[in-house]
Amino acid sequence: MDRLDAMKLFLRVAELGSFAAVAQQLGVARSVVTRQVAALEAHLGTRLMLRSTRRLSLTSAGSAYLEKCRLILNLVEAAETDVADERVAPRGNIRLSLPLSFGLKRLAPLLLEFSQRHPEVGLDMDYTDRRVNLIEEGIDLAIRITRRLEGGDVARRIGAGGMQVVAAPAYLARHGR
Repeated sequence: MDRLDAMKLFLRVAELGSFAAVAQQLGVARSVVTRQVAALEAHLGTRLMLRSTRRLSLTSAGSAYLEKCRLILNLVEAAETDVADERVAPRGNIRLSLPLSFGLKRLAPLLLEFSQRHPEVGLDMDYTDRRVNLIEEGIDLAIRITRRLEGGDVARRIGAGGMQVVAAPAYLARHGR
């Protein structure tokens, strides 16, 4: 017997005051609901409901158990909602290490857009060209422009860039091409 399902069933029977009404809602035979409540009572070692042909009422143990069931089921629902919210809406903090010029020119606008789309996510950005120790410095993600890895870092290539030589027109006029 799944205890949470049994609690839900017991709660519905207590709320509706009828095994038949719960059975009809669930699309099962009345005997299925009656057996489940009886199995719950056997598991607990006490009667939760007094049954007659016309009436169904809770025992004192049933009333106390009903309140605890409501509390437990509400907590379970809240926990499931919290987990679903985590999955649906990202939140928390991300500590990033970004190369100075590339980070400011290319990544900052993208990170601003990300922050606007996900206001529950805090971004802590460290703009530096030095090699960082992800573990010691508590960095979640580092972006680097390099061809080599050091230590046990795990890397993914996210793009390729070509090198360019650039000069001011005045420099070229003085020194040639």
